[in-house]
Amino acid sequence: MIPILSLLAATSRAQYTVNDRQVGVQLFQWPFASIAQECVDFLGPNGYSFVQTSPVQEHAKNSFDGYTNPWYLVYQPLGYKIGNRLGTVADFKNMTHVCKSVGVDIVVDVVLNHFAYINENDNGGYGTTSPWTSKAFNENFPDAGYNSVHFHDSKCNGPINWNDLNSIYNCQLSTLVDIDTANTFVQQSVSNFLNKLLDYGVAGFRFDAAKSMPSTDIAGFLSTLKKNYRGLKPYVTQEIYNPFPNGQIDQPLSNGAAPAYSTNGRILSFEYGPAVGRVFRQISGTTNQLQSILNGLQVSSAHSTVFIENHDLERNPDGDSSWALSRKNDAQYKQAMAFNILYPWGLPQVHSGYHIQYNGGGDVRESPVSAPYDSAGNIEPIGPIVGNVCPQAWACQHRWSEIFPLVRIRNLIGKNQTPQIQSLGTNQIYWSVAGKAFAAINSASNTMSGRVQTGLSAGKYCNMIYGYAANGQCNLWPGVVLANGEALVYIVDSSGNTNLNVNANDKSQVVALYSGPDGFFGSTPTTTSIPVVTSTPVASTTVTFKVTHDTGLGDQVYVVGTFNNWNTCAGIPLTWSTGNVWTSGPVSVVSGNVYQWKAISFGTHTQTSCTTPNWETGSNNIFTASDNLVLTASY
Repeated sequence: MIPILSLLAATSRAQYTVNDRQVGVQLFQWPFASIAQECVDFLGPNGYSFVQTSPVQEHAKNSFDGYTNPWYLVYQPLGYKIGNRLGTVADFKNMTHVCKSVGVDIVVDVVLNHFAYINENDNGGYGTTSPWTSKAFNENFPDAGYNSVHFHDSKCNGPINWNDLNSIYNCQLSTLVDIDTANTFVQQSVSNFLNKLLDYGVAGFRFDAAKSMPSTDIAGFLSTLKKNYRGLKPYVTQEIYNPFPNGQIDQPLSNGAAPAYSTNGRILSFEYGPAVGRVFRQISGTTNQLQSILNGLQVSSAHSTVFIENHDLERNPDGDSSWALSRKNDAQYKQAMAFNILYPWGLPQVHSGYHIQYNGGGDVRESPVSAPYDSAGNIEPIGPIVGNVCPQAWACQHRWSEIFPLVRIRNLIGKNQTPQIQSLGTNQIYWSVAGKAFAAINSASNTMSGRVQTGLSAGKYCNMIYGYAANGQCNLWPGVVLANGEALVYIVDSSGNTNLNVNANDKSQVVALYSGPDGFFGSTPTTTSIPVVTSTPVASTTVTFKVTHDTGLGDQVYVVGTFNNWNTCAGIPLTWSTGNVWTSGPVSVVSGNVYQWKAISFGTHTQTSCTTPNWETGSNNIFTASDNLVLTASY
């Protein structure tokens, strides 16, 4: 197997990163309005880089297979109008604006290879009232302006033969009418659609079914695109599900054709999830071999989007050893997710969707086939979310305490590092990124124990899986209860060593330590010399912060202070309004206490992060908490 070599940035047609944050999330089947709220409430404050939405195009209303409103209807587009059962175009535009305001970008899943199932005819649609026909040699999609000349019927009118390149490019994927993506009018139509999304503020795209489109056709789409709102080429990742006929994904074929998809952007690695998943399920290989397994993947780290689970991989029956883990595997899934996020290889993406289950007995049909929807078929809003517990229908993996704290650690680790994996035994591994983070995963049936080098400065560190540092101690995440033997605090000595003890019956058997301000306390150097002022609590009240500051496009303003132990990675996010005025919601403090505070900002404009923010100039702001106090600053 020949590993793919990194290509020069000058040859790329897209960005390989979205922003300076390192972990994205696929909010599968989430309505646009709910995504906007989640950006403000959780994703922005916890450091997520971007949301990959489900497809936003107008789409078919009924399914050929008899199911009512299944999830895959959004993958049966009828044209390029924006708005469907996930929300209106107004909802979509508001989502992009709101998410950008808290540092979270939007990546849209776009369906460009095909339209609705063949032999369907005018059965209605979400986002359109136009009649349409999806019959071979007689297609009619008026919203797109497409007819039979814009499809591949004359080249192939049947299913794909995955062993033949021409068939892959020209035949019908799952009986969906195959668009001639090289056609001049199609190229222009797609370009107009993608540019409209960029005008609305998206940062990039996931190209669905990219394998069924020649890489040259995708390059044609990209060649006419505007820059995104950050002034950069759009981020692109491409779905390439299986190797090509020569057994490779991105190498020249034996007949001389060269897919070269990696010059168009990243490739969604369907190798990574199953390979890592089989290791943690102890079906094939051990965790000690993970580094060599990654080195053997066809697509390089620099060109891979990596995930343990997505909406396709989770839809496979129990016991199928060829597929990756899903959340039904519980501890093994959480271990694999910890590796996915904490080991810096590829661009990690968390999957978060609705709960599904299978009927068993070899019946692989899922139930339910859709997220909850209303009488009109539109996906219902998600909420309320209490603590980190979502409504019953939704899994919300991105809020799990075994996942979301690790996003902060990966943001500090960054990219372009490949630490050496060490071991204390079979399926007992650890690694460190010097001065930044340490991780250990015990997948064995016995305790992982030993004195190990962490690469960290001396101090007391919280296992972020269980809790965080504040007020000179480690505090448990909401809802976390430690069992006997589970360690919350790890002490690192002046040589960087700690005593590691990971029981085989721990919740996830993962240790995650880092030098971010909410990761340690004790003798470790603090990130700022700003003094803390405290006084005796008496009663709770709320205050509001209002800061006037021009950050430049791409930066976000937060407030930190003695009320959150000056934790710059857990600041209170402010919302922008006209005049560069940034305002918080009500913030709970102790009435009568004296507090100090300052505004900070960070983001892509100044190329900064929560660990290296831009501070408000001048002395600390000081206030004595009282009811309905509005605190202002300008700089």
